[in-house]
Amino acid sequence: METMEEKSERVKATDSLVKVYIKKGQLGNALKAAELGASPQGIDFLVEACIKERTLGNALKAAKLGASPQGIDSLVEACVKEGWFIVAQEAAKLGRRKLSTQEIDSLVEVYIKEGKLSYALKAAKLGASPQGIDSL
Repeated sequence: METMEEKSERVKATDSLVKVYIKKGQLGNALKAAELGASPQGIDFLVEACIKERTLGNALKAAKLGASPQGIDSLVEACVKEGWFIVAQEAAKLGRRKLSTQEIDSLVEVYIKEGKLSYALKAAKLGASPQGIDSL
């Protein structure tokens, strides 16, 4: 059985490995390394790196490993800005919440700007504000 000290050392080593892979631009390998038991801080670092590289699917996978509430909120925000509706919903669920009215309104706005009115309508049905609905 692993002692607390051994576990702490293993987590530190895993976090270091995750950071090395991120610095090398190998996010897939960083994700695999994080699966070995990275700390919430290490996972958040990976989530942020994936967001920066706009690989939001990988960011969601990383967040599922145990991101902090702040890491999850960062992912939701990035998904909303990019118009990644489904991933935004899944990320919000990780934080044990639904998308806020403001986040839904932002999604509606993104979809309108992109000319994706059917997506804007679907997003609005989740609970857009009266102003968000009026923008349609």
